[in-house]
Amino acid sequence: KLLQKREEMATQDKARLKKEKEEALEAKRREREDKDKLREEQRRRFEEERERKKQKKELRKLEKEKEREMLKEEKRKYAENLKLR
Repeated sequence: KLLQKREEMATQDKARLKKEKEEALEAKRREREDKDKLREEQRRRFEEERERKKQKKELRKLEKEKEREMLKEEKRKYAENLKLR
């Protein structure tokens, strides 16, 4: 009877250890997934920020080009007015 009791306890211990091992593996998997999600979110934010800066730079470039064109036009009109005088 004592032997049977020991066997039952050993079986219970094995089941408990197996369950603990599975829980630990699941926790590690979740932790890895969380890290992956965080890394992906950071990468996405970085890409968005880079794209925003790129667009801002392009917009400034276009604005400067427009300003140059307007100055050229003003100079042309001024020169034309001088010729007419």
